[in-house]
Amino acid sequence: MPYERQGDRRFLGLLTCGSEAGFFGRKALGIDVAYQALLFESRTVIGNPNPTVNGTYQTTTHASSMTMRINF
Repeated sequence: MPYERQGDRRFLGLLTCGSEAGFFGRKALGIDVAYQALLFESRTVIGNPNPTVNGTYQTTTHASSMTMRINF
C-alpha cells in the first residue's frame, strides 16, 4: 500500500477530506449499509366463508437502507 501524506486523504478515491478540502472542509465521510430479511412460516387457510381467501400463503420481506454521512 503506498504511503499517503496527511493532506492526501480521499473517500473512495473521489472526495477529498481533511484540512485541504476547501472552505467547507470535510473532516470525515462514511457510508452505512443495512439489510434485513424477514422469513415467515407458510400459512394455509381452509374453510373461509369467502372461498377466494382459501389457499397457502408464503411471505418473505426484504428491507434495506443506505446512508452517507459527512462530518464538518
